Amino acid sequence: MVVAVSIVIPNYVNQPAISLASPLTVRVVLAVAPVLIFFLQIAEGRLVASPYSLMTAILYGLAATGAAVVRRRAIRKTELRSAGGS
Repeated sequence: MVVAVSIVIPNYVNQPAISLASPLTVRVVLAVAPVLIFFLQIAEGRLVASPYSLMTAILYGLAATGAAVVRRRAIRKTELRSAGGS
């Protein structure tokens, strides 16, 4: 029962949300997930705050978000070129 409540149901509900959101939004949310999990574990008391873990999670989130933004710009630039050349 715990598995259904904590894993299966959120994943099931998440599918329509992903299909409705823009790809950039989905990538940014997934990129900041490690930071969110870090803070949830601290709030729960199972984790002692490590500045190295937090810094790594933040750097990962920034790098993944930056990559998603660069990819979005490249796609948009390609779309503009193909629309202008038609």
